[in-house]
Amino acid sequence: MEDDHAAGSAPSFFAEHAVVVEMLTRFGDRLPKNPNTLVDDVGLRSDLRRFESICTYYQETPQLIKPHMATIMPPLVALLLDRLPSAEAATAAVALWEGEQGGGHGGGVEALASFRGGVSARLGANYDQYDEDAVRSSLHVASRLVYLMAKVVGYKTVSTHLPNEVKHVERVFYSLLLWRRDPEKHREWEVRYCLLMWLGTLVLVPFSLEIIDSLVSVGPQPLSTTSPSAAVAPSTHAGEKHHDGLSDKILAAATALLDDPSKCREAAALLIGRLLTRPDAQALRRRFLDHAAANVQSALASKLSPHVQWGGVLLAVATMLKLGKREEFVTTQTAAFAGALSPVALSSPDAYVCKTAVKAVQRLGLVFLPQALSQWRTAVAW
Repeated sequence: MEDDHAAGSAPSFFAEHAVVVEMLTRFGDRLPKNPNTLVDDVGLRSDLRRFESICTYYQETPQLIKPHMATIMPPLVALLLDRLPSAEAATAAVALWEGEQGGGHGGGVEALASFRGGVSARLGANYDQYDEDAVRSSLHVASRLVYLMAKVVGYKTVSTHLPNEVKHVERVFYSLLLWRRDPEKHREWEVRYCLLMWLGTLVLVPFSLEIIDSLVSVGPQPLSTTSPSAAVAPSTHAGEKHHDGLSDKILAAATALLDDPSKCREAAALLIGRLLTRPDAQALRRRFLDHAAANVQSALASKLSPHVQWGGVLLAVATMLKLGKREEFVTTQTAAFAGALSPVALSSPDAYVCKTAVKAVQRLGLVFLPQALSQWRTAVAW
């Protein structure tokens, strides 16, 4: 295999299928169950490097791997499920969330310390995030494997093999919340990407997310944020009662990750697009469009880099317009956002922001384009 890789020859079939399945089985047997346990096993680290090499080799020929996904993904999914944080970790995430809602971080720090085994994040400094060869945690290794597979065959192919049972919604979301807020987990962006991709599938369940939420807060409780796109303002419209349910929490957490410079931004935009195009998401959609319009206007008046500040917001809006129905977006909030977005698409110096803004403007134009039904669609066939 190394000789073929070195020669740069194009593969004609997936020759390493048995090797990959054997490596995944070995990961399942030897990888620690605790999500925070550091993996310092030389054999497992060697297998991870070999798995990365195989994925890189088939990067341009994903059609050779897709027929084998039915045998590759089950051990990968089992690897990920067995290393997700337990119910105790979800309780720590809830304590962290309530600490944010109250404007303080004392409870959240204590919850994270107990989740990591009693060591506070305030003690010392962790520079492993700058070291590619640093020891990874077990959940980080499992998420890295899923990300590498998604990098080759695409996130759509991988997400179809992820479990979509309702019982996983809260567990995946609170795990994402822990890995987003813990400063020691900052470099483990593959975990956040994998959980965002998984949550983007789970929010498509045909049930209201509010009846799934086992910890519904009473009354509007805004997040304390440090950036314009870190959370959605909990404003309510006339005749609309707001409460901080699971949908609001997912939207706030995903919006906060739109500032992430890694692949998490794309996964967060996809999650927001799927969440806001649910049939019961009219209120969330209005709030997010209000937030997006205010975000763009504030960014235009500031001197910060537009790519960092609201490139992810534009991507989320473009994704939402792609996935949703046309009649759902013919509102005053959409019109206000289109008016605020026009100067961005025409004059932005940032190539990424300009490209994303043009994409959003094109889809907004199609939303407000007058409908013209063909005569044959209205004629009586009999």
